[in-house]
Amino acid sequence: YTVILHYISQNKPWFKVYLSKIFEYYFQLSPWKDDELPLSGNSSSIRNYAKYLMKQGSYCKSIYYYGVYLKYKLFLKK
Repeated sequence: YTVILHYISQNKPWFKVYLSKIFEYYFQLSPWKDDELPLSGNSSSIRNYAKYLMKQGSYCKSIYYYGVYLKYKLFLKK
């Protein structure tokens, strides 16, 4: 049977900051597997991901994503 899963929040699994193992598995089976996934839909998602990483104890990755957030906020999106 067919199942359709519709994501209604801004946190889409195809944004790199929200990747999950199950999405990654099925993405690799899809016709789009060679396409580059976007980092995020907006800068606040990147900031939230950095906060999440900090709470998980991934300090280096958190600092990296805070830097990405600042770059995104200051130079790429208005």
